[in-house]
Amino acid sequence: MQPSSTFDKFFPFIVFGWWFLVIIVIVSVRNLYFRIFPNVKYGLHYIRGLPFVGTFFISVNRPHLTLTKFVKRYGAMYWMKVLGKDMLVISEPESIYEAMHNSKLGGRPHIWRVAYGFHFQKDIIFGDGLQKWAYMKKVAAAAVRKFQDNTLTSVEANTKKELDDMIQNFQTFASKNVAFDPALLVLTAVVNIVAKSATNTTYRYDDEPMKKYKKATEIFSQICSPIRGFELEIFPLLRHLPMFNMPLLTEGRAIMDELIDTEFRKVQTRWEKGNPKCFLDYFLDDPQLEKNDVRSIFLDLIVSATYTTSIALNSFLLLMAVYPEEQDKLRTVIYSAIQKKWPTIQDKEKMIYVQATVLELLRYLSHVPLSLPHLALEDTEISGYYVPKNSEIILNLWAMHHNPKIFPNPWSFKPSRFISNGVLINHKYLLPFGAGKRHCLGESLAKERLFMFFVVLLQNFEIYHDNDNFDYQTCADPRSFLLGIILQPDTFKIRMRKLPDEF
Repeated sequence: MQPSSTFDKFFPFIVFGWWFLVIIVIVSVRNLYFRIFPNVKYGLHYIRGLPFVGTFFISVNRPHLTLTKFVKRYGAMYWMKVLGKDMLVISEPESIYEAMHNSKLGGRPHIWRVAYGFHFQKDIIFGDGLQKWAYMKKVAAAAVRKFQDNTLTSVEANTKKELDDMIQNFQTFASKNVAFDPALLVLTAVVNIVAKSATNTTYRYDDEPMKKYKKATEIFSQICSPIRGFELEIFPLLRHLPMFNMPLLTEGRAIMDELIDTEFRKVQTRWEKGNPKCFLDYFLDDPQLEKNDVRSIFLDLIVSATYTTSIALNSFLLLMAVYPEEQDKLRTVIYSAIQKKWPTIQDKEKMIYVQATVLELLRYLSHVPLSLPHLALEDTEISGYYVPKNSEIILNLWAMHHNPKIFPNPWSFKPSRFISNGVLINHKYLLPFGAGKRHCLGESLAKERLFMFFVVLLQNFEIYHDNDNFDYQTCADPRSFLLGIILQPDTFKIRMRKLPDEF
């Protein structure tokens, strides 16, 4: 065997020297970069991140957690660069409140993935906030008022029918004493309440359209998340290639198109001008709305009014299984107020604790943790800091809703925090539905649906889990949830025990 060469002896030192030199060069370039481009913008910290990509890779699945951690280092308001775009992140409660009520910040940045899903038609949720958008929102708001006033239909009547069906479906699993995933059952009930009012149509949970709708919403939630699918925004060429996330986005749009267009054609066939029987009839009666406008509003209604509410309800079932003491407390309140009678919206005042549970669920989950992005339509200010036109604004609702100075012990599920001297507290800084120009039209309807669901479920079932091999405590902690468009828990199973019909 020949002795090792001199090169072989010194090779490890050579490799180490090269890596040391590379590190020195990287650090030097980085320091020079920040000297040339200061990390301050309009008086606030400016997180540039890496050249070209900026802060894009801060967190793929839970960016809200990272942005909240940044508060300690950079303050409650800071700018950050993401793939060439400068975004203002706001986590300070009063500044968030101010931004939501500033009409100059009522725009939406163009999101190609969303526009593709809507066939590049204007809609309410992601619309530009200008004249046509304002009219569409005005018409939709009038329809919601008619819905609440029973001019078109009754929220209680629709809810009762769908809750009855859902109870029967849950009873099937309860009678077999088997664990089951409640997600599709809950989604079906919520979709039917909205679909009955919007199109006068309902579905069974095992119908193929419901399974397709669930798949489509999951696809859009994934691809239109803050991180995944973002390559389609900055590299237009990828939109024409059968790779990355484009095929999945196309599949989701095709599924949604089939469902929406099928129902839309049914409504158009039976529509009688001047005699509205559902939401779509009311919109079709409006001469200023074109067919594509009505279709976009319909898609807004179906998706926004069902997806978030169904996830909230599904999470409620998980929390009740994890916190049986809260479940017992709620059931005691319900039985004391109405026993086993069917609840009405007027019964809310008798069950303040149930209302408080609705608010606490919305705070605890914060299922749209970074809100939807806002766009500055004009030069303006927030808390005295300059915000130029066309700036993108990220409102960190997650940080606000879990701020211990505002909500003590924020990681405890504690409905009593919203009650003072027996009176419900509508907290200024609880803003899951937004506020101001971009306030969600369906807030009151969503809260009413949640109230009715909570009461009827706990009148009829005890909810529990018995799987020691699954970490339910972690699953129910929103810090473990994954973020698509909506923050939601991992898939889980529960058991139910039917309660006696007599009180």
